[in-house]
Formats: sequence, C-alpha cells, structure tokens
Amino acid sequence: MIEKSIECTNKYLEFSSQNESQKLGRLQDIVGVVSNTPKLTEDGGEFYEIELNKPLKDNEFLIRDKHNSMEYMANRDFKVLLVNRVSNKLFVTFINPLVKLPSGIKPNMEISYDLKVLVLNQQTLLKEHSFDIAVPTLKPTQETSAGYQYVERFEHPSLPNLNHEQEQAVQMMLMQPLSFIKGAPGVGKTLTVAIPILSYISKGIPVAIITPTNVSLDRSMSAINDLCISVGIDLQRVVRLGTSSAFYADAYPQTLESPDAQSYLKQEELDLLLLETALEYRSLEQQIKKRDEIITVEMLLEDMLPQVQSLEKASQDKRISLIKMVGIKIKMVLSELTTEALKDLIGDINYQNFSERYEDFKKYAQQLVIKVVPLTKKERDLLRINSLNSDSYGNRIELYEELIGVGYDHLSEVDINKQISQVKEKITNFEKEYSTKKVQQAYLTGMTADSYNSRFKNEPLNVQHIFIDEGGYMPIIKVFGMCRSNIPLSILGDPNQLPPVSDMKNEITEGGKYEAVLLYGMSAFYLATLFEYGYEGLKRTYFKNKDADLANVPVVELVKTHRFGNKLADVLDAYVYKNGFTSALGDGGFKLEYIDAVNERAHGSRINHAEANTIYDILSSNKLDGSIAILTPYKNQVSHIKKTTKGLVDPNQIMSIHRSQGQEWDTVIISVVDYQSRGSYGMWFTSSKNKMSEGLKVINTAVSRAKTRLILVGHYGFWVTQKDELLGELFRNAQKLDTNQYKSVA
Repeated sequence: MIEKSIECTNKYLEFSSQNESQKLGRLQDIVGVVSNTPKLTEDGGEFYEIELNKPLKDNEFLIRDKHNSMEYMANRDFKVLLVNRVSNKLFVTFINPLVKLPSGIKPNMEISYDLKVLVLNQQTLLKEHSFDIAVPTLKPTQETSAGYQYVERFEHPSLPNLNHEQEQAVQMMLMQPLSFIKGAPGVGKTLTVAIPILSYISKGIPVAIITPTNVSLDRSMSAINDLCISVGIDLQRVVRLGTSSAFYADAYPQTLESPDAQSYLKQEELDLLLLETALEYRSLEQQIKKRDEIITVEMLLEDMLPQVQSLEKASQDKRISLIKMVGIKIKMVLSELTTEALKDLIGDINYQNFSERYEDFKKYAQQLVIKVVPLTKKERDLLRINSLNSDSYGNRIELYEELIGVGYDHLSEVDINKQISQVKEKITNFEKEYSTKKVQQAYLTGMTADSYNSRFKNEPLNVQHIFIDEGGYMPIIKVFGMCRSNIPLSILGDPNQLPPVSDMKNEITEGGKYEAVLLYGMSAFYLATLFEYGYEGLKRTYFKNKDADLANVPVVELVKTHRFGNKLADVLDAYVYKNGFTSALGDGGFKLEYIDAVNERAHGSRINHAEANTIYDILSSNKLDGSIAILTPYKNQVSHIKKTTKGLVDPNQIMSIHRSQGQEWDTVIISVVDYQSRGSYGMWFTSSKNKMSEGLKVINTAVSRAKTRLILVGHYGFWVTQKDELLGELFRNAQKLDTNQYKSVA
C-alpha cells in the first residue's frame, strides 16, 4: 500500500512538471522585492522583504522566479519569518545563503499555491513513516485510578437532545478504534461529533478535528466552539491552526494560534510601523529635496534658452552684460545642489571658466540642455512630480511628523534598520514560541488535512483521538498520515456527494501510467476497503464506480434531516440515499423552486444564454436574502454567467458544482444548461443514470449546498418528461417562481 502511495505522489509530481500549462494550483503576483542585498537579522541570518499584490492565502507555497525559471519551496528552500497581512509584505529567509532574488518593482516573480508543495509534504510523510501507517486498533480509553476505561459521554443540560441514530454514533465513536458516520446535509453530523469531542476535552484529554478545507474547518469549529461556550468550556484550550476566514477570526480570536499575543503584538507592530514610517519620512524628505532641485534647474533652463536666442541679434556690450548675469545665477543655483546625479552631471560642464564670448556661452547652454533635460525628465517620472503637487507632499510630511514626533530624529538610517530587524525578530520568535505552546496546551486542535501532513509530517500530533469531518471529499491518501501511532479515528461525511476534486481524473486509466493517482480521487470512506482488500481491491472499486464497502467496520447512518422538507427528503431518499432518509421539518422550511428558461438556439460548448440571462434578471431584482451562490455543471457556463452578471454579484460566488464542495449558502441557483437527451446539449453531468460522469452525485452535491432555498433554472418542459432522473424529479416537485416579480406563486 505504501509503495503505491509513494508511486502516486511521484506520478502526480511528474504530471505537474511535464504540464506547465496545466499548473495544479493558484497564482499570485509579487509586485516588488525590497532589496537584492538581504538585510541582516540580529543572529546574522538574512531575509528578503517581498511585497504582494494581495494578502497571502496560505503558508504552503512556492516562490517562482519566472525570469530564471527557478522555483523555491516553503519549508524546503526557505522559511517564512513573518507575514504582514496589513501591508501585504512577506519576510522569508533562504536556507541556501547563495540564493539571490531579483530586486525592484515588478521583478517577474509570483507566489504559487501549487499542489506540488502539498504533494511533496505528503511524500515525505509516507517515506519516513511507512512502518507506522496502519489501521487503528486501539480503542478510545482514558486512564483512571481503576485503570484504563472508556471515555464517559459528556452530559450537560444546555446540550440539544440527540435522536436514536445520533446517540448510536456517539457511543460508537467513544468505543471503537475506527468508526464511520454517514449522513446527508442537515442530519446533525457536526452536533454528533461534538459530543465525543466535548467528552474528551472536558476531561483534559487532547483530540483533533481535521477537515479537507479551511472553509469546512471554520464551519465545523464554529459549531463546536459555540457548544463549548454553552457548556462553560474555556476556548483558551481550543486552537485553530492555519489561515481562518475573517469571520471566524472575529468571532473566536482566542482560538487562533496567537490570540493572547494580540496586545503584545499590536505594540510591537506599532513600533515596527513607526520605524518603517521614519525611514519613509527620511526618504520622502530626500525626494522633496530632489524634486525642488529639479524644478530649480528646469526654471534655470527656461530662463537661459530665451536669453540665448535673444543674444543672436544683441550688441556686443549687451551680450557681455547678459552672459555675466546668467553666469552668476548658474553659479548660485549649481553650488547649492545636493542631488548627486544632478550635481555630478552638471559639474562636468565647467560653468566657472566659460568665457564671455557668445559662442562659448551658447555651446555651454546647449550642453546643459542636452544633459540635464533627459535626467530631470527621468527623475520627474520617478517621483511622479506631475501627479503630486507641493500641498500633497506637505500634507504627508505633516502627517509623518505628527506620527513620528521626535522619537527617531537622533537615529541614523542604519540604526533605524537595525531596530526594524530587532522588532521583526521579536515578533517572529514570539509568534513561533506562542504557537508551539498553544498547540501543546490545547485540548482541541483543528486544522486542514494539508496542514496536518505538513506541520506534523515528522512526528504525529500528540492527541488521543482524531475526528475527520467532511470525509466524503477528503482524498484517502491524505488520511494515511492520521493512521500513525495507533490513534483512534472517526470519519464523518456524505459519501453520496462528489468525491475529492482531482485535476488528473482524465489521466487515470486502469493499467495506465497514472493509475496510482486514483488515491487522490477516492475519499476517506474507502479507507476500510483499502485496509481490508489492499490496493488491488481499491482499484477494482474505483474503476467499477462502486461505493465504499463499509460492511465489516463500525458505521452509523444518520437519516433525519433538519434542512429539507418532506418532498425534497423523499426525492433524495428515492434516488440517492435509499436508507429511510426523512425530514424532521414536515412540509415547511426549505424552498425548492424553478424558473423555465428555454434556450432557443444552440451555441455549443455547454453555454446556455437563456439561463444566464434569467439569472441576470433574478440577481437584478434584489429579492434574494442572505448568502447566494450560482452553480452549474460546466466550466464554460461558469465563464458565461460571470460575463453576463458582471457587477451584480461577486464572481467568486459563481462556480462549477465540482468546486462548490464543502461550502454552503442560504440560496443556491443552479443553471442546468442541458436540455436534450443527446447531442451538443445532451445530458452528461445532469443525468443521474450516467455513472461515468457521476451525475447523481453532481446533482446531489448541488442540492446539498443550499441551506434554505434552491432555485432551478432550466428547460422545464424537457426535464419534467425525464423519468428516473433526479433532476427531472426535482423539477416535478419544485414550485414555479413568478418570472415578473421573482416571488413564489401557487
């Protein structure tokens, strides 16, 4: 198994390196590197200051030097010292001191959140811990005076009551070394997993919750944090690793890696701001001085040129008089220059010794114009003098003087840079020490699978139980790192939704070069299949499109949803779950609606203009409450809807159904696109009978993203005639939406 897993990572990396045009990740521009000569820290180390075009998204990334075709990987080639998310600055130090980055503005570099980084972390873990990866067999226990016993279920009057299946799941997780909880949206999976988590942490026993993405982690931890607060558990013992959303950070700041450090860090960061501002102030003073000198020289030239022309016809006496007067002015102006570029250049023209002869003066004037005008233009462009007037400079100086006061007046530029290095080092060291201490003292640690496999690839996290939420779209290969040290493992999720997104899905063929990469395309629910039947059994399951075999492992299915009403629950049970899936809401709550949008002419390439225009009308009405997402099965339609609705909605809220995994919105609008049985608009991702496209899971995933309202936009006349199709049944059970007012009508 481990050999195939390592082969999987090798093939993934090989594909990535051979397909540069299909980079498996996201890019972010570097807009500037502060210096090509690294600045020294107190301990003699070196670091670069890198300015980004927007905040850093994740601490796992590559720095890509496009000019030299070089890639540098975080934690392998360089270390991240500090991330300033306010100024969008990144401070890194290179492990190899010979590495030199290009400096200046627009250095032809970029940050890449390339999956290569994550794959290499996964590969390192697999190679170093192949002997330790195995199905967990140790049952969850706690040490007591009477020996090791099962962890008792946590009880508290403020906790919601659980139904029978939820209670079964809780007891299973507290007693079994490996357990699975299956359930559709709204059945209370997060509440169910929260009870054993509370059972552990209330007794001071450390556990971890791990999810596939930061979005799903924030959602799971928010629910658990709220329960902790309701039962009086201190969130100081909860830590959320990695990059959280602003919403989560504002709601639960004490759970972040360095929350208690905020007051300390704010003071240090203020000191850093003042020091950096002092440097900018010094630089600004020099810029203003240079600007004033440039303007003075330009005025000198403006005076000289007309006088040179007027001397053409002047008498000899007048010529001598004017030349003397201009010569005195030139000497006075140039003797006061401090801008070295101007001073040195003009100094080459020996203005002190030119004769009073007109021809000599004319030659001197011409030399001055030829040499100075290009220079002053260059300096003018550099300083943006044309767009910044004296008042704006003056206002900035006043602002800086008010901010700085006189605290740094006595310091040289070298001293200020030295203090900046000291403050940055203090911040970096404090954050590092605090983060380590926070994790060591935490009873609940939350993180993504990628974060776990990166930060704990050398040694597993010291916890007594690992809970995986949203396991339905966590790649099975990422779970291997959690199968070390015989730690009990519980996996929750909905295996009836789309599997993990794999950019190489089309490359994976049975017996083919990239066959082993299927480990990135199968979910954590196949873990039992792998451990029982090995890689060959897993491979057969993958290529025959079979569900995970959980017959011989502890599993509980949660079947009562608090999200969908009776009609939708019945439809999903008949087509998807087939386990008695039912609603706890009756006929109320969730809205299922449709708008008929008939595409009158085929455009090919899975673009449906009628549906895009209808969605434009819906959004223009401003009658949708809460969060909104527009989903569609096809990438071309995503692009077309973004273009059609530009300015009405954040384009990030428009995406393919495959990319919506792990996210939820109050209202979801689905652009169906297809409206034919076959042909250019024949059913593909939309057909629940199509096992190759996994159409059933595609539509179920789309439906599951909606929390309160689902609007289907498509060819109603076609879909209501499609028997044994999930989408057809949804249209048949949906309520028509008034196309004039976009309000529900009977």
